[in-house]
Amino acid sequence: MRIALVSYEYPPDTADGGVATYIYQLARLLLGRGHGVEVFTAGSENAGTEIEPGGVQVHRVVVEKRGDFGPLIAEVFLKRHQIQPFDVMEGVDRFAHCRQILQLIPTLPFVLKLHTPGIVLKEINTMCDYRVPGLSLSERLAIMLKKARRKWNPYWRWMPTFIRMNILTDSERLHALEADEIIALCGDMADLIARLWLIDRSKIQVIPLPFSASPDLLAIQPNSESQTITYIGRLEYRKGVLDLARAIPLVLKQIPSARFRLVGRAMKSPDQEKDMQQYLKDWLEPYGDAVEFAGAVPPSKVPELLKQADVCVVPSIWENFPYVVLESMAAARAVVATNTGGMKDIINSPEVGSLVPPQSPEDLAQAVVALLEHPAERARIGAAARARILATYDGTKIMPAIELSYQKAIERRRQLGPR
Repeated sequence: MRIALVSYEYPPDTADGGVATYIYQLARLLLGRGHGVEVFTAGSENAGTEIEPGGVQVHRVVVEKRGDFGPLIAEVFLKRHQIQPFDVMEGVDRFAHCRQILQLIPTLPFVLKLHTPGIVLKEINTMCDYRVPGLSLSERLAIMLKKARRKWNPYWRWMPTFIRMNILTDSERLHALEADEIIALCGDMADLIARLWLIDRSKIQVIPLPFSASPDLLAIQPNSESQTITYIGRLEYRKGVLDLARAIPLVLKQIPSARFRLVGRAMKSPDQEKDMQQYLKDWLEPYGDAVEFAGAVPPSKVPELLKQADVCVVPSIWENFPYVVLESMAAARAVVATNTGGMKDIINSPEVGSLVPPQSPEDLAQAVVALLEHPAERARIGAAARARILATYDGTKIMPAIELSYQKAIERRRQLGPR
């Protein structure tokens, strides 16, 4: 098959999260299985086409705002499709970037991957904690009222959606309805989207992400004694960094030698005058050298960061199917994550990692301390985690299901005709 992958995120220019890592790995897995693969993405400076090592052809457009990516990449896509047509296109949910392409090529089979739609982000934001430092009294009261409405309204599971967003005009939902196949990465995401978007759950398949562990990750030994707890991800509310900030003093109280390293790009904070990194720095200032902020790093630096860690934490309020969990486990690191979304699918047993409730700094701290205090158990969990990732999420296990979803999309569009 000739397969087009359309994603704003892609290394190195727009490698801002797990989507970029997924598209990068998927392109190479598909190429290795004999398919023709081309990636359509955004660049920070240089537009144009290049063939990357390994043979993946990448087309980039320069955009000032993420929302502008769809119309610009559609023009590039159409020209390329006219020269050498694609059999199927895969795109992501956020910002509905493939809608313009489908308008230009209404017969193109389309597979939509559900990563984190905007409506899910809105759901997560309603979980905001009124105890967060820096919020005004009015902001605290607003959050408390939201929580009260959710608690006492028997229809809270659907009412807030219609209040906050008209799903009938939600471009991402309309984008999904145009897809020939809708793929969720975990069961929780499929259930959530079916409820929020009022889509028949049977129309959403669940296929986890394929993962190819790099030699650098697999070379890391399970045994480590750095006393370092590492967080890798954007510094933003929904990733649970405020809960991590609350957990840090609890850990240091029991293990003063522990050190925390937070890696990732800073997003907005509760204080409009500060980004999240500065906000957390000020909050954690009393703990000085025990907390390091490394900022954003390229994907190539992740193995070294994991090598230097004893424990990796993923304290997200809600998460779909985070690549950082797969990477950390493949590096034989003990992971403490929240029992939400795909994380409870990946960490399916205490034998391969620890799960704690979201927004529970006490449970997060307790799990981290337990791992730091028992290095032999920590190494055993790390080794078992690596074995699980290799046995369950390797490309040879997942790729046949992905290829089948492409074939189903092609057949469905052939039967239905133009959109």
